[in-house]
Amino acid sequence: MNNIEILKEINDNLSQNKIFVLATITNVTGSSPRKIGAKMIVYPDSNISGTVGGGYFEKMVIDDCLKLIKSGTKHLHQKYNFSQSGENPTGMCCGGTADVFMEFYSGMNKLIIYGGGHVGKELAKLASNVGFQIMVVDDRDEVIETFKTGISTFKTDSDYKTNLPEVDSNSYLAVVTRSHKTDQAIIEQLIEKDCKYIGMIGSKSKINKLFKHLKEIGIDDKYIKRVHAPIGLDINAEGPFEIAVSILAELIAVKNKTPDVK
Repeated sequence: MNNIEILKEINDNLSQNKIFVLATITNVTGSSPRKIGAKMIVYPDSNISGTVGGGYFEKMVIDDCLKLIKSGTKHLHQKYNFSQSGENPTGMCCGGTADVFMEFYSGMNKLIIYGGGHVGKELAKLASNVGFQIMVVDDRDEVIETFKTGISTFKTDSDYKTNLPEVDSNSYLAVVTRSHKTDQAIIEQLIEKDCKYIGMIGSKSKINKLFKHLKEIGIDDKYIKRVHAPIGLDINAEGPFEIAVSILAELIAVKNKTPDVK
């Protein structure tokens, strides 16, 4: 597979929101199985497209790419020695070295907003400016119709159980519906999902009741603890716009792995 084909596959992956790492040889010294610019795509299931040289060297690169995916770090620059000793030895006898730059592409972050009322509407507007793919779920036709092109909308039933967007590891979930009943129903469905963030609006008494209920129905504490509730950073926000600002600030903090915001 040549680099033109690799670039086409990268473009396809990005358009389909796929997770992958692109490994590129950036420098070589002495003998090396491939030249500068050789590329390889590594997927989370260990499948690859292209090659950086084969053999144990390539296996080491693949393993490092998989570690990168697991860590969530965006980049890794690694030197490999084509020798049987030294730093990162490949066991080969060529005597040269290769520097490989690995870039982690995790797909576009999705923000799924459950509840398209005042707070949901303001949050959708703000979050669209910071690179989130916005999806809004609501059970009211008149609310769904107010959202403009560029925001995906999902008309669900009054219990928020049908026609819901898919949740994946790139999803940020904001539960801001107009009633405690639907907030609880949504949290029960979502709390064990593999997602980046889950938060729920509400007073402390409402949240304490919900957490008590979740424990009673057998939800593990590790899932309950990851729910950001009350949703948003504590900035004494008042009104829908300020609440949306506080939620977006927390989303950005989690996305950027800010200390003390988990």
